[in-house]
Amino acid sequence: MLALHAGAHLEVHVIRPLALLSLLGLAVPVGADEMTALKPPLTKEQERDRFHPHREGMPPEPRLAGYERRLQMEKDSLLKGLRFRAVGPEVQGGRIVDIEAPAAHPDAYVVAFATGGLWRTDNRGGSWTPLFDRESCITIGDVALGDPDGQTIYVGSGENNSSRTSYAGTGLFKTTDGGRTWR
Repeated sequence: MLALHAGAHLEVHVIRPLALLSLLGLAVPVGADEMTALKPPLTKEQERDRFHPHREGMPPEPRLAGYERRLQMEKDSLLKGLRFRAVGPEVQGGRIVDIEAPAAHPDAYVVAFATGGLWRTDNRGGSWTPLFDRESCITIGDVALGDPDGQTIYVGSGENNSSRTSYAGTGLFKTTDGGRTWR
């Protein structure tokens, strides 16, 4: 509590400095956050570029060399005879990027996952077969069927489907035997 000798004493020592500080607060320039609010909204292209800046991608040669090294390590492994099965839970959910249905087989579907490869079912999802696990890249951006039977399949590897991270691919792949072999 203030002990005052006169009313003028309060005005000089307390009120005037407070008034001066409040005026200084009004004269402070607008901060960066407040300036952002005054800018027009970003276009769709600007928003996309914010999350996917233009950068030089990794050349495919080192990725393919790493894939070849992985295959050699699997051949040389002391554990090559053991079979492992993932039971989950996984760190990231499976994002489906495309579903195709062969016209000649109404119970069949080919499903492409952003970071989980290509899978096929011939019994409406009762069981699934991986078609792309042995390739140099299991990230997929798109898949297309080239015939009514679903034997010719085109896979665009790499994934850039509106996620905050993107995954590089190693090219366009084609199979004419339902996914047993790829080129």
